[in-house]
Amino acid sequence: MGPSTSSENGLYFTTYPIQVGNKPLWLFSALLTPGVILYIELGRRFGFVVPIPFLLLFAAVVLASSISGRLASILAASLASAFIIYASSIDYGPQSLTGGVLQMALGIGLMFIVGYNLGYTRDQNRALTRFLRERSADLTNQVARSTAVLYRTNQELEREIESQQATAAILHEREQQLAAIVNSNIDLICRFTPDTRLVFVNDTYCRYFGRSREELLGHSFLNLVSIENVDDIHEHIALLLSDRTPMTSEVHGVGPDDEEHWIQWVDQVVETADGQMLIQAVGRDITEQRRSEMQLRQRDRLAAIGQLAAGIAHDFNNILAVISIYAQLLIRVGNIDDASRQKLQIIDEQTERATSLTNKILDYSRRSVMSRRSLDLCGLWTSTIEMLKRILPENIELELGESPGQLLVYGDETRLQQVFLNLVVNARDALPDGGRICIKMRQVATVPDALFGAESLAEPDAGWAEIVVADNGVGVAATALPHIFEPFYSTKAPGKGTGLGLAQVHGIIKQHGGDILVESEPGKGTAFTIYLPALAEKTLVAVAAPPDELVYGQGELLLLVEDDAQVLAALVDGISALQYRTVTATNGVEALAILKNSTDEIALVVSDAVMPDMGGIGLLQAMQTAALVQPLIIVTGHPLDGQLEQLQAAGLAAYLTKPYSLEQLSVTIAKVLAG
Repeated sequence: MGPSTSSENGLYFTTYPIQVGNKPLWLFSALLTPGVILYIELGRRFGFVVPIPFLLLFAAVVLASSISGRLASILAASLASAFIIYASSIDYGPQSLTGGVLQMALGIGLMFIVGYNLGYTRDQNRALTRFLRERSADLTNQVARSTAVLYRTNQELEREIESQQATAAILHEREQQLAAIVNSNIDLICRFTPDTRLVFVNDTYCRYFGRSREELLGHSFLNLVSIENVDDIHEHIALLLSDRTPMTSEVHGVGPDDEEHWIQWVDQVVETADGQMLIQAVGRDITEQRRSEMQLRQRDRLAAIGQLAAGIAHDFNNILAVISIYAQLLIRVGNIDDASRQKLQIIDEQTERATSLTNKILDYSRRSVMSRRSLDLCGLWTSTIEMLKRILPENIELELGESPGQLLVYGDETRLQQVFLNLVVNARDALPDGGRICIKMRQVATVPDALFGAESLAEPDAGWAEIVVADNGVGVAATALPHIFEPFYSTKAPGKGTGLGLAQVHGIIKQHGGDILVESEPGKGTAFTIYLPALAEKTLVAVAAPPDELVYGQGELLLLVEDDAQVLAALVDGISALQYRTVTATNGVEALAILKNSTDEIALVVSDAVMPDMGGIGLLQAMQTAALVQPLIIVTGHPLDGQLEQLQAAGLAAYLTKPYSLEQLSVTIAKVLAG
């Protein structure tokens, strides 16, 4: 039974039940009082003195009560009281205790009261101790249970913390991986506020613009783009913020390397965790792609222009051929006055100018007929100098660099001389107030990487011939440089140029297997650098001077093949004037039939290159197949598109380009007939 609690007047009292204590102590306390009684009785019987026997009994009762509690105190007090009564009856003990009933009652009452109180106190203490022990055990159990719960909770927390730490480590690792991926990406990645302030850039972005993160973050990116793009960028941002869908844009301008660049951006609006609106942009430099597209468009345009130019050249040169032949015939053999002859000479000169214009278009489209040989550029420049001096004013100085002695190339002398003339004229026009034109030549082993673009390039064994034509004139703006070789493009004032000069230069150089580089700075001047494949040979092929006199025939019969009636009539008149007999055909099929039927009479065939049914090239092949031995001269107003060397290998005797002079025609026929 546990303790009971009661309250009285607001105070709480707890009563504890009697408990038997430790058994050995309880037995000792129970035997203590009888032992003292026995000791006193033995003293009485055997006559030895027992000092203060009452105190001994009282002490025994007190000890029994203190040790064993209320029950022991009652038993001890009862035994002591009985012995006192017995001692009083036999008149033994001190008179104060046994002398009277009152003294005995007081002594016995004192024993009972003291013993009971001591026993009660002992029992209460014992019960309280046990209760406290039990409560302590309960508390210990509760603490143990709580500790176990706390331990489990702590373990769960530790596991949770470990899990969170592991998650944090994984997140950190993934962030590092993502950062590594973003920073190693070839694309430019950035985030910026709607007012264009950068808040994030990857490594590629920094490298591309040559800036550190510290220099970029927090600053507007508008100082990185060309001024002409700023308004478009603001409009694009406004559209992004209103539409909220990913959009693409392309920014074109001059990059940090001062070169023209194109960047394609994919932009989208993103919202951060704190609700901030940002624009994320992923950009890729598509400069090479755009340049390739431009080169492809240029090739397509070149092919289209070449096709158009070839057709125009054929028809136009036929017209010029008729005009030129009749003008020359009238000048040489006509019975006309000097004024008329002078006018005819003007007609002939204008015919040559028209021919030059046609050649410029053909040169640009790389469809012109080339007559190549080994050629010394140093000698060509020397022969061109006199011509250049006539077109340069006195306030322009022509400066020639140190000559390498001999610089050989395989080229067309007339076309390359035209290149030099065009470049010097272009430099002259860039020096309205006078200045200096510098010309330098040398042989180099390699060419700059910027040349030849995507074209496959085989390095020539002898390296390259480098020719530089530079001036200190007005220069060319950076925006105009990419268009400088386009046909009909000119930065000069109206009426100051056709826009074909540099286009012709570019076409001729390309047709010679070379390339040209232009560098310019407004206000400081322009430099054109030409690279042509050099030759290792040290010997030159001698070329005869252009004929200046007519060579007449001996009445030989020539077969003339031409589909244009007026050209054929002019050709018949011109050759007849050279004292040759003629027979005509309007195409290769007719000519082949005539040759087969009169092989012994016809000494030479002069044929147009392009005709219906069969042209001059087809006729040459048919003559070879039929074993016809007459030599063939092709007269063409149409480019041969690289077939010339193949035709010469197949037996072509010679060729002439329309329009031609009577001197050229007469000399060519005479040389072929002479074998």
